[in-house]
Amino acid sequence: MVGTNKIKDYLSSLSPDARPMLVRGIEDARSRGENDPSHDLILSIARESFAGSRGEITRINTAKRLFFTPVETYLITETLPHKQRGRIHRSSLDHIWKWIERDLAQERIGPAIAAIEQAAAIGDEQEIETATRVLRARFLAVAREYMAALLATPDGHRRLAGHLGGQRVLDDLGDLVDVLESERALTAFTKALPERLTLERRDIEKALQAFAMFVRVEPAKTIFALIVILERFDPRQDFLRFIVEAVGSDDLAAVAKSDYAQGIDLALTEIARLIERFTGLQRTSETREALQDAIRQYHRWVRTLEVAFEVQPTSEWGKHLAESRSTMSNRVATIVEPTPQIVRRALRTSRVNGVLPKPDEATIEEALVHIALLDAAIAGRDSLALNRMLPDVRKNLEQVVDTMVNGLIGELKTCSEADRATLAEYAGFGVTIASAVFGEDYAALIHRARQNALAQSAAR
Repeated sequence: MVGTNKIKDYLSSLSPDARPMLVRGIEDARSRGENDPSHDLILSIARESFAGSRGEITRINTAKRLFFTPVETYLITETLPHKQRGRIHRSSLDHIWKWIERDLAQERIGPAIAAIEQAAAIGDEQEIETATRVLRARFLAVAREYMAALLATPDGHRRLAGHLGGQRVLDDLGDLVDVLESERALTAFTKALPERLTLERRDIEKALQAFAMFVRVEPAKTIFALIVILERFDPRQDFLRFIVEAVGSDDLAAVAKSDYAQGIDLALTEIARLIERFTGLQRTSETREALQDAIRQYHRWVRTLEVAFEVQPTSEWGKHLAESRSTMSNRVATIVEPTPQIVRRALRTSRVNGVLPKPDEATIEEALVHIALLDAAIAGRDSLALNRMLPDVRKNLEQVVDTMVNGLIGELKTCSEADRATLAEYAGFGVTIASAVFGEDYAALIHRARQNALAQSAAR
């Protein structure tokens, strides 16, 4: 992380016009879900450094941030194949805010935004809260009227979607309006729940009572309460077992007739989110654990869903699950199937113009990542349609590692002095890969064989 003094020196060198641009850029990035550990430090130092020079810099984008606070629980960063009601893409907030500032009745909305920024500039928390409530109330009054007029006709619908940046953003706007309209009921519901939910009877009873009360007040918005419940379970898959307890049955037909029906849709959405998260991650040593975790969590969701309920393949939920399983299986297969070839390439000693190049550490890293993902896929094979492929890939991988590593040891024994150090490096990486594939005991044998080969080569 950049040092505090260096940050201060850099900030002090900025012009008055550049300062708010820097702070606004960081806060916009945070609102899109980009989390950099240095952001908090930079913002803290910036606000301290700029205090007294420009009051408005103290709280850039305060109105926007506070306005969207009630929907924080419902935000996601994954682009799903299907819009899930109640789940709002974080990027939609930028589009909606621009629409609010640009298109809504500015004589009513504009002063409310300004009031928040003015209260923030002097740090009046009570006034900030009051001004934020006013902004939301005015937005709801104007937005409902505006949306009703445009959504009344197909042409108006298209124009509104175009103004916002697409149908998905329009759908997210609808969810935003629903949350703000039900803010009081959702707040009361959230406070009635334990901070962390478990499957203990006491927690279940509290959740059931709070949910029943919310349904009586907001029967058309149960999805938002279900999301709150889901977010409070750890592990999150216990949400499905909670539904069984809530409905009193593991029959999906009974669930479909209950107020908890949309909970199954949420579970399928969680599976879709994990697939998109897995797909969006780069395959590096830094992301290896996140990739493995995405596969593990996907497997747990699918297995819990199938154990908790009998999901008929011909039902809509069954078709949705089959689609997700097929997508994840194809994406995992694309990554793990070439693992033996990548390992072979990483350990191959191919001379260039008679010279043995050093091992390519990037390829070694790639091989280790693929091995880890192959093992994660095998552990979760029951949730993937890859029961035939995965054992074959693993067997091929073991043969490649055994052949390549023992070949390196043999080559090291008889190599020239010029090649000895480089071949020792290859064999060292071979030990690392052997450990990943066969475990530490086998790797220890290879390590001793490497040491003996080195000694034998040096004695020649």
